Amino acid sequence: MMPPKSHVHIDVSSLLHWTGPAVGMMRVEHEMAVRAGFTADDVDLCYYDVASKAYRSLQDRYARQLVGWSARLEQPSQARAGWRRLLPDRARALMALERLRLTTRFQHVAALADKLQRFLLSLRAHRFPLDDEQGRRIDIVPFDLALGEILTLGPDDVILSIASDWWQKDAKAIIDLKRKSGFRIAALCYDIIPLRFPQFYAAEDVARFRSYWEQMFGFADLVIVNARCIGRDIQDYCSRAKIEVPRIAVVPLGCDPVVAGQTQLQPLRRDLEPERYVLYVSTIEPRKNHALLMRVWKRLVTDGVVGANNFKLVFVGRRGWLTDQVQAEIDTGDFAGKLLHIEDADDRELASLYANAAFCVYPSRYEGFGLPVVEAYARGKAVLVSNGGALAELTRDGGLDPDDDEAWYRAISALMTEPGKIRDALANVQDGIRNRGWPDVVADMMASARSVYTRSAG
Repeated sequence: MMPPKSHVHIDVSSLLHWTGPAVGMMRVEHEMAVRAGFTADDVDLCYYDVASKAYRSLQDRYARQLVGWSARLEQPSQARAGWRRLLPDRARALMALERLRLTTRFQHVAALADKLQRFLLSLRAHRFPLDDEQGRRIDIVPFDLALGEILTLGPDDVILSIASDWWQKDAKAIIDLKRKSGFRIAALCYDIIPLRFPQFYAAEDVARFRSYWEQMFGFADLVIVNARCIGRDIQDYCSRAKIEVPRIAVVPLGCDPVVAGQTQLQPLRRDLEPERYVLYVSTIEPRKNHALLMRVWKRLVTDGVVGANNFKLVFVGRRGWLTDQVQAEIDTGDFAGKLLHIEDADDRELASLYANAAFCVYPSRYEGFGLPVVEAYARGKAVLVSNGGALAELTRDGGLDPDDDEAWYRAISALMTEPGKIRDALANVQDGIRNRGWPDVVADMMASARSVYTRSAG
């Protein structure tokens, strides 16, 4: 008799609740899902159901929609208490209409369901989005339509956890399930920045992050990281915390190669000119160091460098957390119209923004990898990058100090005023970074996951 084959279940729990423009972690999960979950015989996709404390399969009908960017899983609803149970439940009515819209064979019925939903939502404020940030209709798939049976896991199974939803998962429940059934866990840890720099996050988020990863480090069969320095961070932290140091594999990220003329780019926004703006792609959050760029940019505006060269600084990314002061300055600061924040760029607009930028910047204080840096390099764009964490591994010169305003002032000024400097900055990329595509990443990630499989003696 042939021995049983190992089976890898890719946990896409985060992706099933995500809509809108893809951030780095969601892009990794998406690429793994579409390039391995739907193609390899020994791989499937799964969802960790917090309510049942179990992993569940995905129904084939909605799986591809849910791991895309225009559908999400129904949010768990809380039972009403007291007198509120007697009131009409708008959320329940909205989901009943959504079920009808998704399952009917008749287009006019689906359109009517949509109109009724929008009427109900117009009656008072709500948190039930029907459209994404670009105004496109979102499919909100009910649990029973999206999720299949509870997986029966055993020693022949590997859970590849690439999800970033540690804040809602109970690591102890997952570990208890692992003890009982004997499956393996390969967990992708993007970084432990909340443990190294807790000041960048809310205290309760740091506590949840610490609880989840301290338990996971002790029980995961393999921890995958995207840069050598993150592996060292984990080893150092576990040693200090008296946690058994896990086995670690390094799998650098990549991106799709961009071929000139392969796709038609959409036009830039009216207030942007090709090759006349500096681009920073990142969520607005303290660690990303937008404040440094604004200080430097304001000085460049005051000194006349920006105006003389007709440049703008463009921030692309969602509003994050603990950045009220920074965001207020972005919105109302005195930048002479030379600073633009785009919150809702989809993939097509982002491609156009990359393609037409003069160069990019990435002054983050610390990164587990820095996917936008690689995406910029892949598009032939020079990037001024900090030496924060894994970013130092992406460039030959190690990057700029994220606290050195003067160094950033000189570097940005030089690239705006001396075009030849842009070629020098592009040549600064480490060998191989530009040529590592998603197929390479997925293959290495799957090889790492399969490496933890050891068939039980029985």
